[in-house]
Amino acid sequence: MRRPDESRELRVERERVFLTAMNDVSRSLLDNADLDETLQLVTRRARELLDADLAMVVLPDAVVNNELVVYAADGLAAAELVGSMLPADHSMAGVAMRDHEPALVADGSKDPPLFRPPAWPNELGATLIVPLHARGEAVGIITIAKLRDRPMFLASDVIFMETFAAHATLAIVDVRQQEHLRVLRALEERDRMADSIRDTVVNRLSNVGLSLHLLLQHDLPAGSDERVWNAINELDETISAMRDAIFPR
Repeated sequence: MRRPDESRELRVERERVFLTAMNDVSRSLLDNADLDETLQLVTRRARELLDADLAMVVLPDAVVNNELVVYAADGLAAAELVGSMLPADHSMAGVAMRDHEPALVADGSKDPPLFRPPAWPNELGATLIVPLHARGEAVGIITIAKLRDRPMFLASDVIFMETFAAHATLAIVDVRQQEHLRVLRALEERDRMADSIRDTVVNRLSNVGLSLHLLLQHDLPAGSDERVWNAINELDETISAMRDAIFPR
C-alpha cells in the first residue's frame, strides 16, 4: 500500500493514521456509543485517513424504499449535506453498495455517473465511493472527495479505505444490534410495568368497587344509592380506560 513517491516518514504517518482510525472505531464499541456517534466517528476518520476535504456515510433510508440518505458528513458543506437523499437505483452510490465494489471519478463536480445532492460543493474533484458490506449484507457506502486542484486518489488509497470500511461496517452493524437490544429491553420493561399496574392499581380499584357493592346491601340514607351506583360506574369506566391504555386492542 505504498505510494511511489512516498518517503518512509510519510508511509509511517499514513500507517499511524490508519491504525488510529481502526482503534477509534473499535473503542467506540467498548464505550457503547450510539449509532449517530459511531457514524460521525467513521466519517471523520475516513476523511482524515485519505487527507480528503469531504467524507459522507450514506445508508438506506429507514422509511422510503430505494432511497439512500446522508446520515453523517465531515468536512466541506457537511452540515448542509446531512439528510440529503440519493436514489439507490440510479446513482453510483447505489451501484457500489449493490455490487460491493468501489467506484472512482476524476471530477465530482461534473462526471455524469455521480449523483450530486443539491448541497454538493461544485469545487470538488476526485471522488471515491467505497461500499460498506459485511456477511453478504449491503449496509451503505462511504464517499470521500477532494477539492478539484488536489491529486487523484491512488490504488493504495482505495485499499486503505476498503480495509477501513470493512472494519467500520462491523462496528455499524454491532451498534445497530445493540440499539435493537436496548429497544427490546425497554419494551420488556414497559410490559413489566404494565403487569405491575394491572396487578396493583386495577385490582385495588376493583376491590373498591366490590366494597361499594357490599355497601348497597345495607340501609343507606335516601338518595345515597344513586350516588354509590354512580361511583361504581365511574370506577368501572376508569378500570376499562386503564386496561385499554396499557394493553391497546
